[in-house]
Amino acid sequence: MLALAAMVLLGATCGCALRGSRSGAAWTFATSGMIWASPAVAADGTVYIGSDDGVLYALAPTGALRWRYRTNDNIGASCTVDDSGTVYLASFDHVLYALAPDGALKWRAETDERLLAAPAVGDGAVYQGAYDGALYAFTKSGTLKWRFYSRAPVASSAAVGADGTVYFGSDDRCVYALRPDGRLRWRCVTGGRVESSPAVSRDGTVFVGSSDGFLYALDRKGARKWRFRTGGAVRSSPAVGADGTVLVGSSDGFLYALDGKGNLKWRYAAGDEVSSSPALLPDGTVWFGCDDGVVRALDGEGREVARHATPDMVRSSPVTGPDGTIYAGCLDGRLYAFRGRKGQASWPLFHRDARHTGALDLEARAR
Repeated sequence: MLALAAMVLLGATCGCALRGSRSGAAWTFATSGMIWASPAVAADGTVYIGSDDGVLYALAPTGALRWRYRTNDNIGASCTVDDSGTVYLASFDHVLYALAPDGALKWRAETDERLLAAPAVGDGAVYQGAYDGALYAFTKSGTLKWRFYSRAPVASSAAVGADGTVYFGSDDRCVYALRPDGRLRWRCVTGGRVESSPAVSRDGTVFVGSSDGFLYALDRKGARKWRFRTGGAVRSSPAVGADGTVLVGSSDGFLYALDGKGNLKWRYAAGDEVSSSPALLPDGTVWFGCDDGVVRALDGEGREVARHATPDMVRSSPVTGPDGTIYAGCLDGRLYAFRGRKGQASWPLFHRDARHTGALDLEARAR
């Protein structure tokens, strides 16, 4: 029944927002579990964050709780918000949920295994990777359209290109490109698990990291344009700036900035693993988290311009809200809000935009 997972409104016991903090945050919001996921921000400024406590929280831009929705297991993946405001939520309980903007359940779709990847929305479908090795495609009413099996668990969140091609990685070491009907277009073999979510530039280049330590740039046919070696596994998902700059973190403790041909522009030594995906602002400012518990901002030359210390690792990828606020989760169970600047780039952050659609916008598709 629809009531299997319950929406709890404001009258119930809930987390609360705290004004200011030692971290320099404008506010923080406490959940009851670790936060691995990146927040998602809707067009109206509502901030959505999932937690290991199994709850999705919907917050006002001030940090006040609007509602929460409880699933039956941990939430480790970021949710996705489509143009209508519908929120798509994946849980370890094997279920993909579709929620209305007020938190009411619209539908739920069962899969065969845990869901560690964020949903992607494009061409009238919702794409969801699962630990059974499948990428599922559902209609926006929750009906299964098709599923495509890789040979190992899928923790990589899918991305949708301008022509509707669906890209995702798998623990079988491959990057896959599927046609909108689920047929294989191509696959590219890397040297390690692909947990990074692909980023797609406006010219169709696909950027994706692998645990073999490389960042790959692939063309529309899956041929390798170049690859860049880091000193550790690349679990971070790339961000792509309007000028073609590609940013990605590595477990070697560096954040790398590359030009469109794969040449190193600069690198920043964070001192601990960078699994958090960077968020890139139009002025070149880059925000990212690190396992040392610090959320940093760098300028376009890789120089640190701001830092905010938290009590635990920051695996969550920062996201920018409509007013420029920077949001990031922490393994201490809190969501942190920092003041930033407004703007947008080509594929500026994890899963493309603040709503985590994982798809190029309609304007880009028309080009």
